[in-house]
Parts: sequence; C-alpha cells; structure tokens
Amino acid sequence: MTLAHPLDDEAALLAHWSDLTPLWYLQQIEGKRPDLLGLFPPDPASVIQPWLEAGKSLYLAAPLNEYAPDLAQRFRVTPWGKLVRILLPEQDVSCPVQSRTVDTPASWPFAVMSWDVDPTLSSDVPGTLRFCWQARDDLPPDTFLSLRLRWQEGDYQLNLNQPLLPEWLPKGTIPAGEEGLAVTSIRLPLGTPSGAYALELTPFRLHEDDSVEQFPGVEPIALGQATVDPALEFRRAALGDETAPVVPLTAGPLALRAWRVSDLPVRPGDPVQVEMLWQVRERPTEPMTLSLGFRIARGGRLATQPVVMPLSMPENAEPGTLVRTVHAVPVPHGRGDASYWIEPRVQTSGRQLPWIPTWRLLIGQVRVTDRPHLDAQAAGASTIASFDELADLAAFQLEPAAPRPGDTLNLTLFWHPLAETSQSYSVFVHLVDKEGRIVAQHDGVPADGVLPTSIWVRGEVILDPHALSLPADLPAGQYELRAGLYDPASGQRLPISGSPGVVNGDYVSLGEVNLMPQ
Repeated sequence: MTLAHPLDDEAALLAHWSDLTPLWYLQQIEGKRPDLLGLFPPDPASVIQPWLEAGKSLYLAAPLNEYAPDLAQRFRVTPWGKLVRILLPEQDVSCPVQSRTVDTPASWPFAVMSWDVDPTLSSDVPGTLRFCWQARDDLPPDTFLSLRLRWQEGDYQLNLNQPLLPEWLPKGTIPAGEEGLAVTSIRLPLGTPSGAYALELTPFRLHEDDSVEQFPGVEPIALGQATVDPALEFRRAALGDETAPVVPLTAGPLALRAWRVSDLPVRPGDPVQVEMLWQVRERPTEPMTLSLGFRIARGGRLATQPVVMPLSMPENAEPGTLVRTVHAVPVPHGRGDASYWIEPRVQTSGRQLPWIPTWRLLIGQVRVTDRPHLDAQAAGASTIASFDELADLAAFQLEPAAPRPGDTLNLTLFWHPLAETSQSYSVFVHLVDKEGRIVAQHDGVPADGVLPTSIWVRGEVILDPHALSLPADLPAGQYELRAGLYDPASGQRLPISGSPGVVNGDYVSLGEVNLMPQ
C-alpha cells in the first residue's frame, strides 16, 4: 500500500515500533522504498517537531496507541490515502495530483479538486485512482467512496467501496475546509471484459451496523474513462475465492474456467449474483444464450423456469481470451427457508450445448432464509386502489392530523400484494397545491428500502412508511396527497383502478391535507 502512495523522497513514516517492522522487511528483504524512514518513538517534542521543522514530510502509518495523544491538537493532520499526513499548524496542504479537474455538484459533502487514474487497467497489475478533495461540510468518520466502472459497450459494472478516511485518523469528524488525498486501488477480477470504461464516483456513509446511508441529494459524478486490456492467461492464483475445476468444463466454443456465487444472505425473491469466467476456445459463429435455473437441493427438482439471457463475447475474441460475465438472478418466491443449486446451460440456435466432461453442471449452493410476514389486515382496511394487478393499496395512516409548516408528515401505506414479480418498483408520495405543483415529496423502495416489490408474497401485508418534510415557508391552506408506483429505470407509472380518487390512471388521491398556519 505504501508503494501506491505518492510520497515524496526522504519521507518518514511515524508508527509504533511493531508497525514499522513490515517497512524494515520491505526494505531489507525485498529492496523496495529504501528512501523511506521509520520514526520511533512518536514523541512530539523530540521527534515530530524537529523532523517537520527540517522541511521533511511525515506520515502516520498506523495507530499510535498511547503515544502522542494530543497529536491532532499540536499539529495539522489530514487524510492521505491509507496514511495520515502530519504538518506544522501553519503549513498548507500541497496536492500531488494536478492532472484533471471535475465539477463537483453543490450537494456533495466535499469537492474533488483534481484527480488522475492509470490510463490502462488490467487484471494482472492493480491500477490506482488518486484525487484530492476539500470538505464542504463537516465530514463524519464513516464516509465511504463507491467507485463504479461501467462498460460502455454493455451493462457490465464493477463496484469498489472503501473508506475515505484512514481508520487511525487521530480525530473524529473532518471539519469543513479541510483537505485530503484519496487513493483507491483498482483490482480488476481476472477476465474483466476489455474496452473503455466510464468511471463514476459516489460518497456514502457506512454505519457500524453495516447499514448504508446516502448523503441527501448526492448523485454520482463522471470522472472520465479508463481502458481495460484483455486477459489472455488463466491463473488460479488470481482467482481468490472462486471455484475452478481441475478439468475445464466446455460447452461448444467456450470453456467455463471458474465461477463464484454470492454468499450474501438472501430472502425469497431476492437477486443472487453469479460470476462466470469463460475462456474462448474458438470464435463463436452464432449468438449464444445462458440460462440459470434453481434446483432444489433435496430431490433436484427444478424450482422455477430458468432465467434466459444473452451470452455475449467480445467481437473478434481470440482463442484463449478470458471473459467474465456477471448475472443477477432472483431466487424463487415463496415462504419458508430453502436451499438451491444453480444450474447453468448454454444454448445456440435453439439447441442446448452439452457440458463436457459432465452431463449436468450444478454450481454454487444458495441458502435462502425467509423473513417475517404480516398476514393480518390493517384495522378497517378496504381496497383503495389496485395497481396493475400487482397489489392493492388497502389503507393508509397519516400523522399529524393538523400539520404546520416545517413539520414532518408521516404517511404509512398498507399494501396487499396480488401477484409476485421480479421487478422492483419505487413508491412516490407527492403533496401538491391547488395548481398541481409538488410542494413536498418522498420517493423510494417500499419499507425504507427493506421490502422491494420483487420479494413481495401474495396474500401478505406490507407496511410502507414515508416521511415528507414540509417547507418552513409553505403557506397555510389545503393540499392534496397523492401516491403511486413506478419503474425507476423508465419512470413509467403503474396504471391503477378501483378508486374514485384516481386521476389519469397513474396515481391515487389520498385526500386533502389541511396545513395550519405557523
């Protein structure tokens, strides 16, 4: 990690002696970074202050335990990738990245001042993204970065998440105006498709309980492009935790060299991610498809109809080229825990290509754990509207009864699923004035993102809360509350029926809200 940091010559690393031992090994055994020095003990008066006053750079490389507890009070400390840069109080931060700039939206908690990335990435040598930033607001210590690589020739995406701040930063919240450096190592899985990739960056918060919180109003920013070189050599050492058979499994022009099935917990209806590493044996001459089915672990019966999708190889792929494909397939709906094997099949021209040397291939066992279901209807519930035969809106609750400007309007919708779907729809709730203008709204996946429509089960009841923040300057008077479902990808709303409050067939009116004067 030290080698990936843009440290200047004759820089020193400050740490406890036990944490400096790897630096000694790096220098004495591997002969790398002989220019770096390790300083110990981390004493402010006799070590840190004289070193900095001599005009040399100093970086905190690990927690100091009980040493220098007032480090952040006596010196300027700023995040520097995985390290912490230590400066004299009057020193300015000098950003080592000067190549590219990007307009950072005002909603972001920090501004990206400049950035660069290795021009060519591969699965053989990790690449590096570096950017300098300045905090606009106080940054919490649990701020994380999401770097997405989007394949411009298809829908392949690679997400890399890492903390923005080093875990041993000797202070909590980063104050507004503070500057720092972020360094992200881009390790591409073996077989990542070659081509031009768009780089997208998004900050978010990851709490100690592993819950994710988005910064309000923050959207990804496009940094630019990076080029990925093709991988032509299969190496087991580069696979990590993937499964690779000793004898490659072949299906027509392709060999399946390895695969990985996500081991994250899944509920009935949840998607499970399947990664497959193919090696081109000969150039495909016909379009191919891949089907992924779920077979019940006990008995081997096929639980649902397989999901069929195109299986695309890069044009003019030379024999030996490695190609990774990533698929998200929903596990079967229903109630109760279950265990499945995933069965892949390759087809071309309407015929199935046999696996050789096996006649049936089962990969990755998926264990499904059911969630609690609410079966009792809400008190006094009756159908308000039906949404495209997917679900009934059975009832709703609204608090407070007499809201005022600046209040939060808490709405709970009670959904009654009529059918099961693999589509995840979003709910919108709008408060509109007499001219139909939206004055407050809340959109999102049902139940605060916990219960998407793709895992709803016929016959249950879904409690779906929404909080609408009312503007403090909103005039008193009568407003209308509306709700509906829509496809977040296309924006298309689901048609509804069965209510006298339906307008234009794509939302339901939940009645008037009387806003009291402040």
